Amino acid sequence: LRRRRSARRRPASAPESASARECGTLARATELACLALNNAIFRQPPSQSEVLAHGVLRPCVSLVLAEPVSEVTAASLELLINLTDTHPAAQAELGAEPLLLRRVVALLAAPAPGADASAAFAT
Repeated sequence: LRRRRSARRRPASAPESASARECGTLARATELACLALNNAIFRQPPSQSEVLAHGVLRPCVSLVLAEPVSEVTAASLELLINLTDTHPAAQAELGAEPLLLRRVVALLAAPAPGADASAAFAT
């Protein structure tokens, strides 16, 4: 005889609004689009050129600059890395983008979640 499991009760919380669900869905779709493009172009200069020709660079930079930092930021940053992998013109364009440079430096300077920021400078 099998024993029937009782249904778990979820803790009470505020109901999620439709706009919050849509925002989460859009963020996840954007993250997946970045990851899909990243897979398609990884170490494929012809594919990178094709994606660059479709104007993906500017929207990708906008995603990296968006607040707050999220999975979309990480996926779009990875896509930028692979888009510019073998394209000096795209590298130069990104290198001339001061906001992007500041954002990347800020991300590098931020302590890892749960890390003690002072430990990074201990001698």
